Amino acid sequence: MASSLSDLLRVVRFDDVDSALVTLRTTGSIHFPHHHRGYFHLVLEGGLKLRTAGSQQVFSAQSGDILFLVQGTQHEISVDFTAAGIEFRYLLEHHRLDAPPALQIGSGTVVAKLLSGVFGLSMGRTSRGILPEVMLMPSRIGHFPERSAPQGACDIELACQGVGASAFVSCYVHTHFVQAVRSYVKDQVQAPSRAGVSTTLDIKALKMPQIHVARRLINGNLGQHWTVASLAQAVGMSRSVFAASFAHAVGESPMHYVTRFRMERATELLRLRTLTVAEIAQNLGYESQSSFARAFRKFHGLSPDNYRTGSDTERPIETFRSIDSL
Repeated sequence: MASSLSDLLRVVRFDDVDSALVTLRTTGSIHFPHHHRGYFHLVLEGGLKLRTAGSQQVFSAQSGDILFLVQGTQHEISVDFTAAGIEFRYLLEHHRLDAPPALQIGSGTVVAKLLSGVFGLSMGRTSRGILPEVMLMPSRIGHFPERSAPQGACDIELACQGVGASAFVSCYVHTHFVQAVRSYVKDQVQAPSRAGVSTTLDIKALKMPQIHVARRLINGNLGQHWTVASLAQAVGMSRSVFAASFAHAVGESPMHYVTRFRMERATELLRLRTLTVAEIAQNLGYESQSSFARAFRKFHGLSPDNYRTGSDTERPIETFRSIDSL
C-alpha cells in the first residue's frame, strides 16, 4: 500500500537549522549565495521582494509570510532591487548559538525585519525537484487554520531571543515547512489539467513502499554493512530494479544515501563528544577509524578531529551586530 503524505514527511529529516534575525534598512539589498542546504525567510515586520538568480519572477512577502527555497537556490532580497547588494555569507558557516544573532543590513530607515536561515533536508535532488524552487506560505491561507500575522510575527521575534531560542526556531520552521508542503500538494491536486495533461504533483515515486522500507532500514541501522544487494533482498526486489527504483524515487543511489546519512549522523555524534572517533566509526559500520576518516574528509572536506574542534568554536553574538562592511 502506498505511503500517505504524512508518512513521506515523517521519513524526511529536517534538521541542522541555523538562523539570524536580520534588519533590512533603506539602502540594503541582500544576495544569498547558493547553499547545499535549503533557505527560509520569515518576514517579521514590513515587506520585501525576493527573486532567484536568472529569473525575472518576483515574490512579494509581507509581515507573517514565510518563504522556503528547498534547493538552496541563489537569490536576492530587497525592497525594490535598486540598492547595492551585500553578499550574506553568515549562513555559509556553521553556528551552534543558543539564540540567533541580530544583524543589520544597510543604513537609513528600517524597511523590513526577518528571520533568515538554512535547514538540512534528507531528500535527494530529484525529490527536492518535485517541490517548486520557491514556496511562499502567506500568513493567511485558505487550506489550513489561519495564522494571525501582525501579532504572530511580533511574538515570533520575541521568541527568537533568549535562552533556547535556536531550538524554538528549528521546531517552528519545521512545522511551517510541513504546512507549506501540504498547501502546495493540495493546490496541485486541485489544479485543473492544461491541454489534457494533468498538473497533479507527481509524488508516485516517493510513495514506493519498498523504497520507503529501505530508507527506514538504513536510517535505523547505520552500523549495518549495507550493500545494494542486501538492501534489495531485504525489501524483496532484484538488485538492478531496486537500484534504479531507489535512484528514481530518492534522487541518489542507495550507497550514496547510506554514506550521506552516516556522515550526517557522524557530525551529530562528533558535536556531542560522548564517543571517540574510533567508537563513532564502529557505530556507523566502518571497518576502521582510518576508513571512516577518509569517508568523512571526502564528504565534509575536513577530518573528524578538525570538525569536532571547529564545532566547539562559537563566535560571540556581538561580532554579528552589523555586516555592512561585507
